[in-house]
Order: sequence, then C-alpha cells, then structure tokens
Amino acid sequence: MQAKNLTSDQAIEVLRAALLKAKRSHYFCEDCWYTCPMHPEGSCNERKAKKCDCGAGEFNAEIDRVLLCVKERSYENLGAAVWRK
Repeated sequence: MQAKNLTSDQAIEVLRAALLKAKRSHYFCEDCWYTCPMHPEGSCNERKAKKCDCGAGEFNAEIDRVLLCVKERSYENLGAAVWRK
C-alpha cells in the first residue's frame, strides 16, 4: 500500500496496526526477583506490589488512549491523550 493512495480509513488502520505493534510486554528477567509483578510469570519478590514497575503499563495505557481517540475519531482529544502528564 502506497501512502499517497491511502484513503483516510486505510491510513487510520495503518496507524492502529502500528500502535498495537508498539505496545510493550512487562519486563522479564531470568532472576525472577527483578521481573515485573505484572509479567505473566510474576516476580519472586513477594514484597513488590501487584502493579507494574517496569513502565510497560503506563506506556501501553498511553497507546490505548490514542487508539481510543483514533477509533472514535476524536481528534480534538488526541493531543491531550498523547501529551498528558
């Protein structure tokens, strides 16, 4: 598919697919003490809270907010979704 020949719906689908590919998995380390608690295999460190500590959760939430704006074609909210702090 050439970019100059894309319809807006096709461009949105390309963007959606690229964003989904950009999602991160939770950190895994062979020494499970350092593995993110949200990784499917979990962490051996029972003192860690059951929440993401590797950044993947926050990063993927940003992608989800952008995907929601794209799905709803709510482009006026796109900037807020991308640059919110």
